[in-house]
Amino acid sequence: MWVLICMFLLCLRGVDSKFNWTILPRFMHVRFFGNWTASQLDSLTRVRMITIQPYQGGWGEDQVSWSRAQIHSINPIIPVLLYYNVWYSEPIYRANLIVRNHSGWWLNDTSGHPLQPGGRYVFDMRQAGARDFWVSVLAGAVAAGWSDGGFGDNACGSSPSFLNTSEQTRFRAGQLRVQAATQDALGAAPYIQNCPDPAPGVQGVMFENFCSDFGPHSHAKLCLDHIRAIQSYEARHLVIQTRFHLNSFNNHNPIFGIAAFLIAAYEGTYFGASVNWNLDGDWDRMVPAYTKALGPPMEAAQSADGCTWTRRFEHATAEALLCNGIARVHWAAGAIDEAF
Repeated sequence: MWVLICMFLLCLRGVDSKFNWTILPRFMHVRFFGNWTASQLDSLTRVRMITIQPYQGGWGEDQVSWSRAQIHSINPIIPVLLYYNVWYSEPIYRANLIVRNHSGWWLNDTSGHPLQPGGRYVFDMRQAGARDFWVSVLAGAVAAGWSDGGFGDNACGSSPSFLNTSEQTRFRAGQLRVQAATQDALGAAPYIQNCPDPAPGVQGVMFENFCSDFGPHSHAKLCLDHIRAIQSYEARHLVIQTRFHLNSFNNHNPIFGIAAFLIAAYEGTYFGASVNWNLDGDWDRMVPAYTKALGPPMEAAQSADGCTWTRRFEHATAEALLCNGIARVHWAAGAIDEAF
């Protein structure tokens, strides 16, 4: 069966996510929390990639399948990704019914009992069976036609402190290994690792707090590190999701994130901004910059000192003064969006 799934997915190589520079390329990552209204579907179908994170009410697999059907009834070219957690198995998934019947896939604590934070079994990715199952959930969803790819959370590779040093290393290596295997199984179907430092073989990453200011001195170094990391990924053609965290430090204004994104962006990069992971956590808030004509980049990003960056696009120029926490987007029609 697994061989048949992999053979099917090879046919997906070359899947076109319809990336273009017409307007700001955006993604959404949202918790499903009920029936989508017409207004919510309108927001969802304005972006180029969506991750559905099951949340409440009904099986998670059904939530993703139903959401994809609704989204594709309006815009069938948007990839809709299944959220799955690398660290633990969440009870909201039918897949968890299988996990709980395979004790060899769990991590036990020092007393020999299952480690269950929040009632969730922790995957022991040192075990081949756990890794194979995790891959099969995402690959099987794509093969069955109710998902277009996968998103792995808690994905940088971490381990519990009660393991000895060598077992911690094996545990973390297993978490990275399973994601590389998932990408291999999915072929060109997108897999997004929620970690700015991708595992070998993985072709997509999320910057969960891209250039997001959590204090008065964080803008410059954090954002410069993010920009340079993304620029370095262009040669590898990685798919990048950059989520700008809207908060009191940036006055819930996405413009700084947009300008920084445009400095770093290349074909296959996507921008998003939110307060939290619910659709009404500002994912669905439309700002004028989201719909203004952009056009492709006309030059590489320019900076003489690493602090002040500019970049011209066909219909806009992005300017990010990282050391001052100021950003502007100058639009061809003369309007300027600014954050400071």
